[in-house]
Amino acid sequence: MVSFNAAKILIYDMRIIVNLGTYLVDSEKMKKAKEIAEILSTGISLVSAGTVTIDPEALQFVVLYVWALGQGFADLVKLTGGESIVLFDHSALAEHTILEDALLTDYRDYLVLFLLTVPVDWKLSRILTIIKKDCGGELYKGVSLSMDYRGNSFMMEDTYDAYAAE
Repeated sequence: MVSFNAAKILIYDMRIIVNLGTYLVDSEKMKKAKEIAEILSTGISLVSAGTVTIDPEALQFVVLYVWALGQGFADLVKLTGGESIVLFDHSALAEHTILEDALLTDYRDYLVLFLLTVPVDWKLSRILTIIKKDCGGELYKGVSLSMDYRGNSFMMEDTYDAYAAE
C-alpha cells in the first residue's frame, strides 16, 4: 500500500509538471487563463474597494498552476482507474486524433518510467526478497547423480545456495 501511494504521489507530481508546461506553450489555454485572471483581478479590486490591485498578467500564471493541479488530479484518478490519458493536454492535439491516440499513456507507462530511475542492484535485491518469500526461504540449486551398478545403488547429491554472495 505504501508503494502504491508513493507511485500515486509521483504520478500526480509528474502530471502537474507536464500539464503546466503544456499549458504554457498552448496559446488557447493561455488566452483562457488570461480571461479568468482579468475577471479575478477585477473581482479582487471591487471587493477591496480599489485598495488591492493584482496585475492580470501575474494572476494568469496562478490560474494556469491551479488549472494544472486540478487536471493532474483528474489524470491521476483516470490512471489509477485503469483508463488511458493523453501525455500532453494541448489544444492542437484535439484536431489530430491519430497523434492523440499515439500519445496515450496508462498507469503502467509511468511505473516503467519510475523503475528506470531505480538502480539495478535495488531491483535485483527486491526480486530476490520476493523469490525467497515465495520459496519459504529455501532457494537453492543442486546436482544429483544416481547410478545402479551390479545391484548396488549409488547416489550423490550436492546443493548450492542460490543467493549467497561469492
